[in-house]
Amino acid sequence: MPPTPTRAAIDAANGHPGRYRCRQRPPGPLSMPPTPTRAATLAGAGLGDRQGNREAPLGTITARTPRIPRRAFVALGLSAFLVTANISTLNIAFPDMEATFSDTPRAVLSWVFNAYTVTFAALLVPAGRFADRYGRRAMFRAGTVLFAFGGLAVGLAPWVWALILARVAQGVGAALLTPAAMGLLLMVTPASIRTRAVAAFAGVGSLGIAVGPSIGAFIVELGGWRWAFLMIPVVAALAWTAAIGQLPETEPDPLAERPDLVGSMLLATSIAMIVLALAQSRRWGITSPGVIGALGTGLVLALVFFLRTRAAGNPLVPFEMFRIRSFTAANAGAVVFGLALSAILLVNVLFLTGVWRYSILQAGLAATPAPVVVAVLAPVAGRAAERFGQAVVATAGPLFFGTGIALYYWRLDSHPDFLRDWLPGAAIVGIGISMTFPILNAAAVRDVDPDTYSLATGITQTGRQIGAALGIALTVAVLGDPPPPDMDPVVRTALLLHDLRQAWIFIGVFGTSAALAGALLGRGPHQVRAAGAPAGTAGRPGRTGSHRR
Repeated sequence: MPPTPTRAAIDAANGHPGRYRCRQRPPGPLSMPPTPTRAATLAGAGLGDRQGNREAPLGTITARTPRIPRRAFVALGLSAFLVTANISTLNIAFPDMEATFSDTPRAVLSWVFNAYTVTFAALLVPAGRFADRYGRRAMFRAGTVLFAFGGLAVGLAPWVWALILARVAQGVGAALLTPAAMGLLLMVTPASIRTRAVAAFAGVGSLGIAVGPSIGAFIVELGGWRWAFLMIPVVAALAWTAAIGQLPETEPDPLAERPDLVGSMLLATSIAMIVLALAQSRRWGITSPGVIGALGTGLVLALVFFLRTRAAGNPLVPFEMFRIRSFTAANAGAVVFGLALSAILLVNVLFLTGVWRYSILQAGLAATPAPVVVAVLAPVAGRAAERFGQAVVATAGPLFFGTGIALYYWRLDSHPDFLRDWLPGAAIVGIGISMTFPILNAAAVRDVDPDTYSLATGITQTGRQIGAALGIALTVAVLGDPPPPDMDPVVRTALLLHDLRQAWIFIGVFGTSAALAGALLGRGPHQVRAAGAPAGTAGRPGRTGSHRR
């Protein structure tokens, strides 16, 4: 008889992805019939070789390569695509929107961005808890529907404040579906490839950013900015359809504590007041009573939120999670890099349409290379993080990003030259983004307990959205209102270029500073702990999961 399979082989067979099948030859005389193959044994049992493994003699150990469930990934990926394509489309549609509401100051119209991001940020953590309490699949479906109806309302909005309220509804929908989608992805993905899966998921979201400018520009060019939002329900219907029968459901826990919605309101109001102060600082004056009052109110509410959270029995943000170094560093990086990314997406579109005088379609096509690079390289960055460590990749990414912004600052002027001046900076910026956000997302859930995946994802995305809101507010403060269109074209172009270069400076500073957060991730494992492993098992010998080194 062949040797008895080792305990490790048996554990592997009963454990996580990459299962093994151990068989032994039965005792018998020296003359025996040919050894049955695995495929023949499965076929005899009526199973067939459903896993697609090669035939191997019984008595050998054959491994199945862990894979991301394809149809579930498509369903969840469409949701990420829906949210990110909407963001990039708004950036490219903003000049046309400004033309529609020409009497509205830019600081007011910028709330079509910030009403969404502030709502998104404030509700992500409660939405993550609702997903854990009522079921991730249910929250995913509810968020998809609400996001679709919000997009429809944006497209039909007759005035600015109706437009802003519709963006609030979209923010609620995005908050419901985002953490639920990430939690579902981690549930259906083998533990050994979760970093790769999260990076690929972020890559799909990056694909939405990649094709959003070109597709959105094409739609805006043909029918105006409204049609870019009226198409959202179509994509939402595709995501809903693809999810049917493919997503597992967590068992609802109606006895679980409810999230702190009062804390959410405090957080939202605090962010809104700070954003208002920043956005209006140029128009009202940085020392004006309105700016000082809004900023002071926001800071006081932030302090109240902090004290309430520390004292609450069921806090909105459990501060003990920030004792995990990888989680804290990833969230810090998400805030500062989110600020830089939201700002550069808008600033570049305003440069292309204002200084180079590109049409909306031309600007959309010119803005496409950087996000295309992100979509292509995000999975590569995930594999690199598995091999070299998340800290190495997440540190290098912001440095690439800063290099690309420096190229924008030094090379771009009023004379259009796409290939020589624009494309090199765009490509390097795309490389930096692909190495930063996907890895920060994976690092944020690396060492947390499986039952808090949705919560951890919600906190990280909250940080990113807070950064995005601050980035838009700072951009508006630096740029101010555009010069009058009847101004001398040479003078107008010079004024626009001066302000845009000031914006590139603060974008480069904040984007590069995220390298420090990447370095603080530490030399952790390249995999998150397997879902279903008992909480607190990370780092224990003999357990599958992550541990700190």
